[in-house]
Amino acid sequence: MNYPDTFEIARFPMPHGGARSFVPACAFLVALVLTAGCASKTSSLPPSRPRQGMAEYRQLTTEAEHAMHSALAALATVSTQSDQCPPAVLTAFSNEVCRVQVDSLRIRARSQAMLARGDAYFESWEENLARIDDPAVRSLAKQQHQALQEGFLKVKTWSKEAHQSFQPFLADMRKVRNALEKNPASLSADSTRKYIAAARTSGEEVESSLAKIRGEVDAMIAMLTPPGNTPQSPETK
Repeated sequence: MNYPDTFEIARFPMPHGGARSFVPACAFLVALVLTAGCASKTSSLPPSRPRQGMAEYRQLTTEAEHAMHSALAALATVSTQSDQCPPAVLTAFSNEVCRVQVDSLRIRARSQAMLARGDAYFESWEENLARIDDPAVRSLAKQQHQALQEGFLKVKTWSKEAHQSFQPFLADMRKVRNALEKNPASLSADSTRKYIAAARTSGEEVESSLAKIRGEVDAMIAMLTPPGNTPQSPETK
C-alpha cells in the first residue's frame, strides 16, 4: 500500500491559533492499515529460497530505518525552534508522527509474519534443506546451520528490542505534537522539552536495534552466497 506524502484526510482547527490536527486522519489511516492486514493473506516464500526471505527482511529493516530517520529529523527541526513552533514546522512534524505510526503497523505486521516463517523453517530444517534447489547454497546452509540459527535468534531479539523502544518513542512524539497543536508557544515549556528529549533517546535506541538487525541479516545472506555470486535481492526470483 502506498501512502500520500501528506495526510490531509480530516483536519480540524485547533484553539489558540495552533496548527490543525492530523489525529483524525491518523486514526482513519491506522484503521485502514489494520483492515488491510486482516483481509490480506500472508505471503509464503518457497523453502527452496532462504536468501530471498532474508533479503526481504533486510529491505523491511531499511524501510523502518528510513521512517525513523525522517521522524527524528522532524523532531530535531522542532527542537531547534526558539519560543514558538512555526505553523509550517508543526505541520511537517504532525505529518511525520502520523506517517511513522501508520508505517510501524505495516512494518510490524510483516516482520512478525517473516519471523514466524523463520521459526517454522528452522523447526523443519532437514526437510527444508533438502528442498533447496541450488546445490551450492544447500551445501553452505548445511555448513552454516548453527551460525544461521544463532543469527536468526539475534534478529528476533533485536526486533523485540526495537519494538519495545518504539512504544515510548511514539508516545512521546504524540505528546510533543499534542502540546504544540494546543499551543505552539508551549515549545519552551519544561514538559515539552522533556518529551522531546525522551523521544530523541528512545528513537536513537530504535535506530541502534535496526542497525544491528541489518548487519546480522547481511552476515546471514553472505553465509548463503556462493563465492563470486552477488547477494540476492528481494525481487530476485
